[in-house]
Amino acid sequence: MEKRDRFIAAIRKEAKSLGLYFSVHKGRGKGGHAMIHVGGRFTTLP
Repeated sequence: MEKRDRFIAAIRKEAKSLGLYFSVHKGRGKGGHAMIHVGGRFTTLP
């Protein structure tokens, strides 16, 4: 498992424990980037 995948899994677990919306869009980001949405916020992850 890649470091990025472990990081996403940790964010997913934390969001679930807080009852927040969580989604990952690996195809939306530029190149190998991924867009992560947690609650009402989002960020791009390389």
